[in-house]
Amino acid sequence: MEASPITAATPAELDYSMTAGEPLPVAVRARGCWIETADGRRYLDACGGAMVMLLGHSHPRVVEALQRQPEVLNFTYRFSFRNRPMLELAERIARIAPGDLEWSFFNSSGSEANESAMHLAVLYHELRGNPAKIEFLSRVTSYHGSTLGALSLSGSR
Repeated sequence: MEASPITAATPAELDYSMTAGEPLPVAVRARGCWIETADGRRYLDACGGAMVMLLGHSHPRVVEALQRQPEVLNFTYRFSFRNRPMLELAERIARIAPGDLEWSFFNSSGSEANESAMHLAVLYHELRGNPAKIEFLSRVTSYHGSTLGALSLSGSR
């Protein structure tokens, strides 16, 4: 049997949807809680807010901070360096969090944060001499991320 040749597809020809055959609208801009698509339709963003858009799209303070920071420092790997925004956020969290918070650990996404929490729980019980204690509980209707561990805790269809 002969393999079929691979041909390049243009972006318009590719289906980037979660369900094959049901192409998603193409978002081109957003402001506040509204997303506008290439065909000019406006959608209330009732999904992004639950995930990452607490302040809405194109919030002026967020845009300004995102424009300013790369002029100073784009990125530092958290296991190699600390940086001023990270230190300021850790101090702010320590001030408002209950208890005596003396340590913070930051992640780039919710999925990564849930993976780290799972890892920390497993490590805690291993170090306490109870390595078999690795059960996790989760609600049936829930979403904890798109990585394998976080998905294993998610209860969404």
